[in-house]
Amino acid sequence: MEGINIEIDVFKNSSPHWEKLAEKIEQVNWGAAKYLANRMRKDFKDWESVIVAIDEDKIAGFCSIVKQDIARLSYTPYIATVYVDPAYRGQHLSAKMITKAEAQLQHLNFSEVYILSGLENFYEKLGYKPVGKTRDMFDRKMTTFCKKLTD
Repeated sequence: MEGINIEIDVFKNSSPHWEKLAEKIEQVNWGAAKYLANRMRKDFKDWESVIVAIDEDKIAGFCSIVKQDIARLSYTPYIATVYVDPAYRGQHLSAKMITKAEAQLQHLNFSEVYILSGLENFYEKLGYKPVGKTRDMFDRKMTTFCKKLTD
């Protein structure tokens, strides 16, 4: 996949291609993709959005910016459902999409952001610090990570 021009864009529920984007995300072979597509159709409001890495007309990856994630905690906002297509892995797309999401949240005047994940030693490399442990709505062990967006 070397030399491919991948664009990373922000989509809101008012975007003209929102439903088509939800359909494409729903087709991704990952359970959380179907969950995200369903939320896009029913629950996205205000500033909530989806960050998408696009290679021509193919989705190379995505993540979302949401008020609440899959555990009911008092924190907000979250970067959630971070996914990169296997054919595009190793190109730091996750970090690029997360950076785009962080910039979008800064633009919206948020001073910190949270990520709920079962991954270890990944988000820490991007400047996130663990702030707690919990179980998500699927009863999986998760760590809540936080990153300050302003100095």
